[in-house]
Amino acid sequence: MRLRYWKVLLVAFFCGWIFMYADRTVLSPVLGSIGAEWDLNRGQLGLISSLFFLTYAGLQIPTGLLADRFGRKMLLVPGYALFGLTTLLSAFAPGYGVFLLLAALTGIGEGTYYPTQFSLSSEALPARVRGFGSAIINSGQAFGVSLGLILSGYVAFSLNQGWRASFVVMGAGTLVVAAALWLLVRERPPHEE
Repeated sequence: MRLRYWKVLLVAFFCGWIFMYADRTVLSPVLGSIGAEWDLNRGQLGLISSLFFLTYAGLQIPTGLLADRFGRKMLLVPGYALFGLTTLLSAFAPGYGVFLLLAALTGIGEGTYYPTQFSLSSEALPARVRGFGSAIINSGQAFGVSLGLILSGYVAFSLNQGWRASFVVMGAGTLVVAAALWLLVRERPPHEE
């Protein structure tokens, strides 16, 4: 028995949202440690998330336009890989300035996901399960928030690995999902009976 493409896509995009939101929340439990290491004030710490969200939000409309012109998968996978790589590289940032740059690049990478994922899943999910399928895909966001908060705090503090290890774990997991998206997602869904 062959698994239908839309079911594979459902799982892949669910996992995609898990790591999108886990990567966003990896910062929260370890923000105090980052601030202590680089002697940052609250405004400087706030700028990290602000830069991420500004680039994330700012890239969504251009991504939608570019996806319509050049292809959705062509933007989805490299964008996902970019935010996985920049999350991983954040662990090795030598200072605050580089960390800010990586936060902005992470936002750029994540900004490619929603427009492309939503378009691909809307086309692939059969009309009879489109609402249910979208709910499953988008529930990955809540699972991701939980995963990011729990895993980041656990790795950094319970395992005494420090804040940088949290970014390594999350970035590596995200790159695995990027590879899965590359292998599983098609620009156009196959015709299935």
